[in-house]
Amino acid sequence: SVASRGLGDVYKRQEHIVLNNLGIVYDKTGDLARAVLYFYRSLALKKELSKPISPTYTLHNLASIYYQVEDYETALNYNRLALDSIHNADDLVAKASIYNGIAQSLLRKKQNSEAQKYFTEAKEFANTVNSLTHLAEALSGLGHLAFRKGDFKLAMQLLNESLATSKNIE
Repeated sequence: SVASRGLGDVYKRQEHIVLNNLGIVYDKTGDLARAVLYFYRSLALKKELSKPISPTYTLHNLASIYYQVEDYETALNYNRLALDSIHNADDLVAKASIYNGIAQSLLRKKQNSEAQKYFTEAKEFANTVNSLTHLAEALSGLGHLAFRKGDFKLAMQLLNESLATSKNIE
């Protein structure tokens, strides 16, 4: 019946939230393999719903795990999928986080000019919504790139700005 399907969706929505949060907890406690399993199960549940939920945050969480194990290509792919799923949304905090994630992977792959574009966009999003965490991350990444280019004065300025921003994060 429609009512029982509705209850099934309610349960699946709650279960996907719990699984995603368990993935985050396992990520934070260092059990990356278990975190990945929970994130994949959460993604599967999102697709089983009659009105699927955007997989943005779970994809971004998976990207973070792959980044931690230095699989930068897979991290980049998951962040790009996350970006595709949120492309038309107004969630600038999520966009800043995803852009920073993409830029970090590009930085590790030594694709400096592409990384610069994504860090700059992340900085703009973060400034717009006053997200100090994402602003500090973008400034740090831009400082790293300036250092790589040999512009030590700019690198110091950006890194100090990142540090000052970080001190204001509550």
